[in-house]
Amino acid sequence: MKIVHVINNLDTGGAERMLLKHLIHEKISSKNDHFVISMIGLGTIGPKIKQIGYDVVVLNFNYSNPLSVIYGLFKYIYYLRKYNPEVCFGWMYHGNLLSYLGSFFAKNSRVIWNIRHTIYDLKFEKRITKIFINIGAYLSSRVAYIIFNSETSKIQHLSIGYSLKNSIVIPNGFNPNEYYKDEYLKKKFRLKLGLSSSDFVVGHLARFHPMKNHRCLLDAAQILKSKGYNFKFILAGRGVDANNLSLTNYLSNSDDSCDVYFLGEVSIYPHS
Repeated sequence: MKIVHVINNLDTGGAERMLLKHLIHEKISSKNDHFVISMIGLGTIGPKIKQIGYDVVVLNFNYSNPLSVIYGLFKYIYYLRKYNPEVCFGWMYHGNLLSYLGSFFAKNSRVIWNIRHTIYDLKFEKRITKIFINIGAYLSSRVAYIIFNSETSKIQHLSIGYSLKNSIVIPNGFNPNEYYKDEYLKKKFRLKLGLSSSDFVVGHLARFHPMKNHRCLLDAAQILKSKGYNFKFILAGRGVDANNLSLTNYLSNSDDSCDVYFLGEVSIYPHS
């Protein structure tokens, strides 16, 4: 079976990593033919997908430049007709809408949407994302399946108009054998940050986004500090670094400064 995966970008993120994980598994256990279309760029995940043997097409969308989007759409149509997939698999809202559009150019293809996001308040979403979310609600009854990775996400999307009849929940899956303690990396990590073996460390891994509520974590850290608890807080993720003035200024303006390390986006541990 030929399957095209359509995703907005291939920067490091939960959906992007799950796509990579899925493709690695498929390479080992399946004879399906996959290829990936990224609307914006290769990011950090794209080269890894190519490394395991799958084609990745980049459309080079620039949403502030309509001509780039028009050119990207023609490129998209060209590759769909070239590959003629049986399934157009959308990842998140941008990819979902483009996968739906693609079904008109890939004969007899089924459309599956993959939503890996919770919506507690639309005001936290970017303007174009809000538009795509609402268009998705209108079109949702016309696709074969909508996959959510949690019941909460499904309920939230149903409340804003997404179709119930074709919605299913497939939770995230993880291989516990891939996660284990590594004393060498632990010591190297602490040494890199100047932490002792006795320091109590709290970690937070998330990109910078209002829904991740980094300020709430910093407030909690300051409360613990004011009560005499000695914790070290390590925050890592895209945009969570010393250049993020929203975070660093918020922390420096607090009455009780605490030990917080902003690492930004890292792979396993801070690079030497």
